[in-house]
Amino acid sequence: MNIAVYLRIVEGRNYCFIDKLSESALEAALRLKDKCGFSLTVFSFGSGLIEKELRRAYSCGADKICLIESSKVKSPLSEACSARIICERNQSSLLIVPAFSEEYSFSSFAPLAAEMLSFDYAERTDSFDYHADGIDLFYEWKNSELKMKRCGLPLVISYMGGIPLRYPLLKDRISAETAVIDKISDQDIAEPYSLIESRASDNNKTFSMSPEEAATVVIDLMMEKGMIKV
Repeated sequence: MNIAVYLRIVEGRNYCFIDKLSESALEAALRLKDKCGFSLTVFSFGSGLIEKELRRAYSCGADKICLIESSKVKSPLSEACSARIICERNQSSLLIVPAFSEEYSFSSFAPLAAEMLSFDYAERTDSFDYHADGIDLFYEWKNSELKMKRCGLPLVISYMGGIPLRYPLLKDRISAETAVIDKISDQDIAEPYSLIESRASDNNKTFSMSPEEAATVVIDLMMEKGMIKV
């Protein structure tokens, strides 16, 4: 089985870093790979500056790196488009994304990615395990009772555990320096307008929407359906 993990990389003028929730999502995927021998692809969305952090993820045990080089403003729609491209190219049947936090709430694109990929969507979970038919999700409630939910594949998991990312060995750090990065450009990101019905203006004429406007429409619709909870 192929696994894809989306890394949310915070990018500044002269710095970048993988946020903690993304590191936890990556470590969860690495543990699943260690246990079952799956192939793991890591990807992110941004400028060439973030290559260093992608290589760090590779040195921890990923098998493939993908970078969506884009000048576009990040939105749930653009991130979901990127996830669709990566999963289709790598034939991934499990997509793990970091759960949103208050700092990055606009990047809560997991339900939209699942919709675009025709995958099942699992709400935020602290831990999970693979079994022959899919994934077992574990939820710990306030009374410390552990409950399990079984999900079939293909699946999108929104992961919020707090496990620390492992430190890579020296040989893995060296090999990461020359690892090939699969790069995808803006032109490869096809906006999924087929998901969005054209809206009529006051004079009943339709108009096209920018990616940001489209993202707002999709998120509003999904909130109405209860797919996203605030």
